[in-house]
Amino acid sequence: MKIPLDVSAVQSRFTQVERALFAVCLMLITGCQSSGVVRASFQNIELAARVPGNGQVLLADIGGDTRTDVLLMSRRPGRVYWFENPGWQFLQIPLMADELMAVATHSLPAGSPASLTVSGRFSVPGTGTRDQLIWLQNPGREVMQHAWAATNIRSDVAPDALLWANMSGSGTRLLVTLPELEVYTPRQPRARQWATMSLLLESTPPISRLRAYDWDLDGRDELLAAGPAGVDVIALASRGQFVDEFLLLNGAVTGGFLDVAPGRAAPLNQTMDQVFVATLSADGTQLSVFRRDANGGWHQYTGLDALFGARILQVADINQDRIDEIIVGGENGLQVFYYHAELLQWRRYALHTGAVSDVQITDLDADGYPDLVAAPAETGPLLLFQNRGRRN
Repeated sequence: MKIPLDVSAVQSRFTQVERALFAVCLMLITGCQSSGVVRASFQNIELAARVPGNGQVLLADIGGDTRTDVLLMSRRPGRVYWFENPGWQFLQIPLMADELMAVATHSLPAGSPASLTVSGRFSVPGTGTRDQLIWLQNPGREVMQHAWAATNIRSDVAPDALLWANMSGSGTRLLVTLPELEVYTPRQPRARQWATMSLLLESTPPISRLRAYDWDLDGRDELLAAGPAGVDVIALASRGQFVDEFLLLNGAVTGGFLDVAPGRAAPLNQTMDQVFVATLSADGTQLSVFRRDANGGWHQYTGLDALFGARILQVADINQDRIDEIIVGGENGLQVFYYHAELLQWRRYALHTGAVSDVQITDLDADGYPDLVAAPAETGPLLLFQNRGRRN
């Protein structure tokens, strides 16, 4: 892995010349006019009028028809609801838990309909409740006519977060858990015990959120880990036998980070590359953007508004102008940050005012524009924000 020469966050403002060059570059790429940035327009669709609050949204092909469906994980009682694309018919995955902590989707074997990895607390006859990490195998196209086979990955653990990542570069995705930072390798047949290893080093700080991202474009996913100490990059080194870790952004400057998401935008000048990193502060009040220079040093962009109660961070090119937007969700609803080339600033636009617990993004209707699905923080509607393309 390529380790940057300077891995600490640097508070700095770009020079006026750099800002002017950046504006010209962005306007050439995006075609933005003096009237402002070209924003995406959305149609709000209510997938369900009333769902449990504080749920988790997942987007995956469950039905095996190549269309991406919407899943909602309810924490207590633990249920997974399936909204089938198209038409959004409501179905329930045959899973009953006292409480669910996290769910992740993954196709195993590759190309098959997505199955579920589930972390939660389950009732066990004669013994009360027990924490379990399990694999639920999707039975295929007749998904509601057949039982989902359950495989116990590990008992007595219920991780708070689950993530599948291609960390070895082989194409085989590994299951990563938080806060344990354990890595599980699926086995075939699935009745065999899954191999496990730990990514925790003595130097590994507490982690609040993980992202899988091919940081150095070597065909392997690294883990971007946000936490009180900053943002770390964690990877498997030497054919997956050892753990490589370095500090990317120092949290001492901002009081730590709740979430992190990478993106790409036009380079500021010849000394900057396209990569940026967006972060949420640990208290959910500050969105920051860091840009990387050619020497690997990071510079904090300081032109963003203060937030309130932000909990979710996503990055996606929702208006398809080849510059990623930043989407923030939480107590203040959903906010989209677009980059205004002529103003040289990220500007916030409100998409939804209701509090949300999760938002996920993908192109659900195959029209080339990413759509958003948001779960309510309290009992309320599950909303699809269908992207209708660009508007001035």
